[in-house]
Amino acid sequence: MRRITSKLAILLLALSTLLTAIPAQAVIHNIDVGNFFFSPTKTQVCPGDTVRWTWVGGVHSTTSDPSSPKTWDSGTSGTNGHTFELEFLAGDGPGPFPYHCSVHALTMKDTIFVAIDCPPGFVCGDANASAQVDIDDVVFLIAYIFQGGPAPTPLEAGDANCSGGIDIDDVVYLIAYIFQGGPVPCATC
Repeated sequence: MRRITSKLAILLLALSTLLTAIPAQAVIHNIDVGNFFFSPTKTQVCPGDTVRWTWVGGVHSTTSDPSSPKTWDSGTSGTNGHTFELEFLAGDGPGPFPYHCSVHALTMKDTIFVAIDCPPGFVCGDANASAQVDIDDVVFLIAYIFQGGPAPTPLEAGDANCSGGIDIDDVVYLIAYIFQGGPVPCATC
């Protein structure tokens, strides 16, 4: 049995180099940039979320205020459909993150806020804590279950099917999610 498990782990590890990772369950928040407005305003994000500004009219920018703990500048654009994306990380601090349009600094202002009711600081199914759910998590769980490898941190991250424990069913659940479009890990919790 150990020989089969080792061969399976090697096969899955080899496959992991060929596959694109499925991103963790972060959220993309869309904000329109138009003639004298950002919409919606006062967007709340969780660490790991991305804000995507999309130009819908006029020449504008999205530029952090000097008081913002995170610095960015999209540069100016007048092209409809132009986008600028920015990820907010835990290391950026709690904010708030005020910003403005550099062309219309007196009239176009907004603030990004970090929500206080964010989900737990782990992604269910991300057993190896890489911030993405991919085949490496399957290999990690196989090593943990059958070879005494390190445990997921936190342990709940490896419980992909929400059974209350970690076993081969979690491995099968992740494989179905990654390769067959199965349910998102912990979708039933």
